[in-house]
Amino acid sequence: LTKDTEKFTAETPITTHQIVYAVYSAEKLVTFDANGGKYDDKTTTKGVKTNEDKTVTAPTAPTREGYTFKGWANSETATAAEEGILANITDAKTVYAVWEKVKIADQVEPSYADAGAQVGKPTEMTGPNFKDAKGQDTTKPEETKFALGVKAPKGAEIDGNTGKITYTPAEDEAVKNVEIPVVVTYKDGSKDEVKAKVKVAALDDIIDRTDDKTKPTPTGYVRVTFEAGEGVNPLEGAKVYDVKEGTKLPTDKYPTAKAKDGYENPTWSTTPGTAITKDNAKIIATANKKKETSEKPTINDVTENDGTISGKGVAGSDIVVTRGEDVIGETT
Repeated sequence: LTKDTEKFTAETPITTHQIVYAVYSAEKLVTFDANGGKYDDKTTTKGVKTNEDKTVTAPTAPTREGYTFKGWANSETATAAEEGILANITDAKTVYAVWEKVKIADQVEPSYADAGAQVGKPTEMTGPNFKDAKGQDTTKPEETKFALGVKAPKGAEIDGNTGKITYTPAEDEAVKNVEIPVVVTYKDGSKDEVKAKVKVAALDDIIDRTDDKTKPTPTGYVRVTFEAGEGVNPLEGAKVYDVKEGTKLPTDKYPTAKAKDGYENPTWSTTPGTAITKDNAKIIATANKKKETSEKPTINDVTENDGTISGKGVAGSDIVVTRGEDVIGETT
C-alpha cells in the first residue's frame, strides 16, 4: 500500500500482489482501568492514544455504586488522584480510577415528624424517617445508633437502637416550640444531626397541686386552697389547685363540707362557678348555728271551776292562758 496514505488492516481486501510498509508513530496507548467501576457501555477498561503533545484525553469517568470518582493514579490501591499523570507520556501504560467510599451520612437524610405535647404528659415520637440522595424514601441503614444531642431539654429520652423519643415537657416549656437534638451515628462512623420539633400546648386552666404543693404557681395563676371554718368538720377530699385567673372553679373541684353537731347548712366563701381571683382564692366553708327551740308543752284537761291549770313543758317556757282558749307562747 502507499506508505504515506493507506493503512493495511485485517479488513483490507487483497486482490493482487501487494507490498505493505511498517508505519511508525509517536502515539502511545494509555489504558484507563475503571478499577471496580464501569463505564457507560458497561466495559471496565478504555484504551486511548496520546495526543501530539504527549498528553492523553481521559474518557468519560466511570461510575461505581457507593463511591465517588476522584481521578486517576498509577496504582490501583491509590487513595488520591495524581496530578500530571495524563501528561508527558512517553510509553504505553495503565492508569487506575481512584475511588472514595461515599459516607452513609452523605447518602441518606433522617427526619422526625413534628409532634404536639402537653405539660406533664409523656409524648412519644417514633424513630426518624430516611430519604436517599434522590429524596426518595428509604430504610434505616443497618447498625444505626441514636443519642440525644447537646442541650437536649430535660424530660427527653431516646431509644439508642430505634431513635424513638419520649418527651415530657416541663411547665416552663408551655406554649413553646421545643427542638430536641438527636445525633445519628452510622456503622461507617459518619454522623448526622437532626432535630425533632415539638409544639407544647398551653397549661390547663386548673392544675392539681395536691401531690406537690411545692411547685411554684405559674404567672397568671393563683393558688386555691380550701379550709373548714366555724361549725364545719374537717373537709373530705380537699385538694390544692393553681387556677388561671378568671377561670370558674366548678362544683366537682370542691371538697365535701359537713356541719358539726349543733350547726347546719355549710356554705362556701366563694361559691362554685365563681371566677377565681387572688382575692377569693382562699375558700372557707362555714356553717350556721342551729336555733335552740323547746318541744311544744302539753296542757292537762281543764274542767269547770278548776282553780289551777297544770301541764308539762320545758323549764323556762312561758304558757299564756286566755279565757275561752289556750294559747301556747313560744319558748325562749
